Amino acid sequence: MLSAEADRPQWLMTAVSQALDRSVRSLHADRKLAASEVLLRPVGRPAHSSEARWKATVRVREELEVQGFTAGWRPLAKALVDVPMRLVQEEAAKWKARHRARRARELEARRVSVAVHARDLVWSIDATHLGRDGGEAQQAEVVKDLGTTKLVGVSLGIVATGVEIVGILERARRERGVAPFVLSHDNGLAYCNAEVARWCAEHGVIELVNEPRTPQHNAACERGIGELKAECGLGSVCELAGLGERVWVGDVDEEHSPAWCVEVRRARDRLDRGRLRGSRGYKTAEQLDREMPSAESWACRESFHQAACSAIENAVRDVQGARARRRATRQAIYGTLERFGMVTRTRGGVPFSSSAGAGVS
Repeated sequence: MLSAEADRPQWLMTAVSQALDRSVRSLHADRKLAASEVLLRPVGRPAHSSEARWKATVRVREELEVQGFTAGWRPLAKALVDVPMRLVQEEAAKWKARHRARRARELEARRVSVAVHARDLVWSIDATHLGRDGGEAQQAEVVKDLGTTKLVGVSLGIVATGVEIVGILERARRERGVAPFVLSHDNGLAYCNAEVARWCAEHGVIELVNEPRTPQHNAACERGIGELKAECGLGSVCELAGLGERVWVGDVDEEHSPAWCVEVRRARDRLDRGRLRGSRGYKTAEQLDREMPSAESWACRESFHQAACSAIENAVRDVQGARARRRATRQAIYGTLERFGMVTRTRGGVPFSSSAGAGVS
């Protein structure tokens, strides 16, 4: 606005009015308004005092300790009827953000990360529910290469049996031209059975099995499944057209296959060919698959297999209890991978040896 300290020449007022597309009379009115006390009146609600804010901070913190830090502001406001709602909202957001940050720091300090340095070294397999066809659940069996993040196999159909899991692994092996050195999976009946064990023994594959009820041990595959489901938009509430038999995603025909199968294939292609992986130098899975050394070129399969079996035998010799034996087995396998220089493990960003801890994710 124009200053009211002195009159401006008429030519200047005319030029300004033309530039602003306002009349000279309006500009004079603006000068008077700027000099008046109209704009000096407070706008909006009055601010809460520092004392009221301090009391709200203490009361909200105490109520969060009672209701828990995942409680929303509405339950808090219901309990704190004498605290202004706006202060409840602001203080709850502040305390909950601090709580999340503290939990994140604690989790990061304990988190174990595994860097796999070769392709086809460790494969991970897991299943996920995609929807239902009437009364039958439709699932995806996902096989992921932990070195390249590539989804080396995705099979669609009803709940798989051990024989079908072997068929999935064999199809992935034929397409890749090689079996992995290590196969990671959970304790599902489809994976922990004689058929899968026989296939692993035939191809010189070591089974890396999760500890019971510890999905973090298969975190990489869980993350890949989450990305796949998010991309194709499928989930537990979806109604899907049923399949007559199990379908390999690579064989999906866009003209004749159900639409949801086509969406899964497109999602897989986007993740493998288009998704840049920040943890891998912002390269795609396809790029990493071309550039990373193969496990076969890194080490001899027979030598690794013998070393891993020997390490497992020594690790579980005097260990009692199924869970303790499973933990010792996992440590022996990771220790062998580390001795061959094929993986690096860190806890909270700091490298550690196979004997430094039991939890491996």
